[in-house]
Amino acid sequence: EDIEVYRWTGKNDFCQLMTRDRIAMGGGVISGEDGDGFGFTINEDLTSGSSSPCETYNNPCLVSDSEGGQFEIANIECWALTPFLFVADAERSERAHRYMEEK
Repeated sequence: EDIEVYRWTGKNDFCQLMTRDRIAMGGGVISGEDGDGFGFTINEDLTSGSSSPCETYNNPCLVSDSEGGQFEIANIECWALTPFLFVADAERSERAHRYMEEK
């Protein structure tokens, strides 16, 4: 199977959201579409989530229509969530963190 890639459209800056009750990617309700406008969101217990079309990535719902945009999570892998806007800032923070761990 081919991997579908949905790139940032530049229509908004709603790339990532992390709150106490969810982790979300993408945002912005597309006119005429159903859903909350998150490309996908993962609930606070990390066991379920939902997907809907969003303006940030111009993606469709990433879950089959029969599921109504809802999904259960069997396994999750998180590489990195960072508050930094620039890669150089994130790398500098990571180097400082590694330095402190070594000392």
